Amino acid sequence: MQYRALEYSFRRSRSTISLIVKRVSKAIWSLHEKYVKLPASNEEWKNIANGFEKRWNMPLCIGALDGKLVRLRKPNNSGSLYHDYKRNFSLNMLALCDFRFRIIYVDVGEYGYKGDANVFSSSSLKAKLNDNLLNIPEPTNLPGLPDSDKINYFIVADAAFPLSLNIMKPFAGNALSHKQRIYNYRISRARRVIENVFGIMCVKWRILLKPIETNIESANWIIRAIIVLHNFLIDESTTNKTLSMVDHETEVNRDLENGEWRNLLSGSEPLPSIQQIQNHARNWPVEAKMMRENFTIYFNSDIGSVSWQEKMV
Repeated sequence: MQYRALEYSFRRSRSTISLIVKRVSKAIWSLHEKYVKLPASNEEWKNIANGFEKRWNMPLCIGALDGKLVRLRKPNNSGSLYHDYKRNFSLNMLALCDFRFRIIYVDVGEYGYKGDANVFSSSSLKAKLNDNLLNIPEPTNLPGLPDSDKINYFIVADAAFPLSLNIMKPFAGNALSHKQRIYNYRISRARRVIENVFGIMCVKWRILLKPIETNIESANWIIRAIIVLHNFLIDESTTNKTLSMVDHETEVNRDLENGEWRNLLSGSEPLPSIQQIQNHARNWPVEAKMMRENFTIYFNSDIGSVSWQEKMV
């Protein structure tokens, strides 16, 4: 945001414009309890899970999680606190979305040098998951397998996040079995939702494509306001309009076609991902590994497979 240009356009000082932007952003964020909120009941979580299963063939999934870096001008007296791995100054934004491309949780403000796993570990979302404070439904059977082991409802994430009973992520490495590659395809397909959320936001609020020219506090409020406005527009838009913006699959062959946001961002650098900090598989809970194996078996079974998955790996 170039306050210098606005100063001439509106005949107001930069300090006045900065104050107005901050106040308006805070006012918009004050609506977050209406527009940006985690489900409060079992039924609300089940509605999200049903949506992921119907639209993305991902049963028991209650959200897609990812983190991005929002670039800043160099903050005063910050040293290297906000210096990310790309040597830019930035804030971390951690977001969880539902199947409709709505953000249901956001954490903004961690230092840019932190990786995805560290940002998530210090988030209120992780604390609430650990303390069972989110009213997520009890573990249940996989669809079509009434006699199977009970499976947790879970969030899909990329390789940067820790594997747990609450988070399913892809298998890492290149020497994967065919069944593991099928699993990775299915997880990545569901996780595509959050990637598209960030893309849509960058198209509609291009301030995210450049370092934000404000102090850290104002930048934080601006980002939060954008989250509220994003959800407001999703709620007010028709389904067809939203679907035209996002990546979509052809009905016959399931080939992936770019959403409109990718074309509109052509030539621009999207929001960088938060740095992946290596985490070691030996530290993951055995139960989480077993859960991932159960999904791998399920996605490769007659009941849990989709007809086009073989050609995608």
